[in-house]
Amino acid sequence: RNRILSPRAKTYASKQRIVIPETAALMRPLGRDSGTEDGLNPSFALIDEYHAHPDAGLIDVLESGMGSRSQPLTLIITTAGTNHTGPCYEEHDRLKKMLEGSLPAVDHFFGVIYTLDEGDDWENPRVWGKANPNLGVSVREDYLRERIALAANNPTKVRDVQTKNLNIWRHSAMGWITAEQWKKCAVPAYDEAELAGRSCYGGMDLSSTQDITALALTFPPGEPGEPYKNLYRFYIPEELTAEKEFSDKVPYQAWIDQGLVFATPGNVIDYDYIEADILAWAERYRIEEFCYDPYHAQEIVNHMTDAGINMIPISQSYRMMSPLCGAYEQKTLSRQMAHNGNPVMNWMIACVELKSDRQGNVMPMKPRRGSSGKRIDGVVANVMSLGRAALKLSAGGSVYDERGVLEV
Repeated sequence: RNRILSPRAKTYASKQRIVIPETAALMRPLGRDSGTEDGLNPSFALIDEYHAHPDAGLIDVLESGMGSRSQPLTLIITTAGTNHTGPCYEEHDRLKKMLEGSLPAVDHFFGVIYTLDEGDDWENPRVWGKANPNLGVSVREDYLRERIALAANNPTKVRDVQTKNLNIWRHSAMGWITAEQWKKCAVPAYDEAELAGRSCYGGMDLSSTQDITALALTFPPGEPGEPYKNLYRFYIPEELTAEKEFSDKVPYQAWIDQGLVFATPGNVIDYDYIEADILAWAERYRIEEFCYDPYHAQEIVNHMTDAGINMIPISQSYRMMSPLCGAYEQKTLSRQMAHNGNPVMNWMIACVELKSDRQGNVMPMKPRRGSSGKRIDGVVANVMSLGRAALKLSAGGSVYDERGVLEV
């Protein structure tokens, strides 16, 4: 409470407003829904975190109501964001051009940008003050150091730290696991036979009937120090092989010849082949759960459930996928997962970007979603299988607690 201002004001918590009785002036918070704020005639408007606004509707309503005020003021404060088509980036670009001289300055518009310069190393403490003029006062340097150190070893944190702490505009999607990090998880080839009888978790991304479909199996560690081992299977409509090879610029026919991709007869994916392979896996391994995207999956899920397989729906939403992505990333970067160098998965992991919502949840996406040439179906299936296996094992304790260490 301010000892000077508090006696002059009355606070109405239930109505979320502060009133100055002497002048009948009031202050109150507004939401981003501009449709409910018509009829206002404010003297002052403070817009916080403008990067999160989907459009300029609220500011337009507020400023259109300032016509009767002699000295109205709109103040916008915000960190950088990821929406390059939104109103905040438009204002940022306008201000930048004014500061650079490519747009004429106007008397009623003032702005300042605190951010890093082009070419600055964002991990270098010597440049942090450019984006944090109050560094050491309201922003602790040790806090910033911890945040940046965490992001340097965690790709999903980079976007958040760069936008929130260093005021760098980023795109909503970001690269995820690099080819080098993925390659470090490759182990000498292991085949399906040596995993017979083992407990495992499945993942299935059916995509559309004319696109690539992927299955993944993840086997939790069977002994101390063993990584989570993964198997992959991919399907493509036989009659579309040449067309997909041309559009995606990858050797589908060679992969089919090598047994890495299965071509089902016709011009759509024949789900009977997928069902048969899952049932064959169920006879060979102990499938604890088989995760799937509910979209397009109801018929095959009904058949698998009737066959006694525990089918787990995982909707492709930020809330559902984010914890699975976190577990997948942690196991991959720490080299606690292993793959057998499958070239289809090598290609797909290179196609993946992460996209984030406003709460910091992430999920895998193709670049320019909907375009051809990039496929991530195997990664989505594997995120579900490995992520679910890791989270279940973490929540349920170690397998060694249940049966001890096996000796051969």
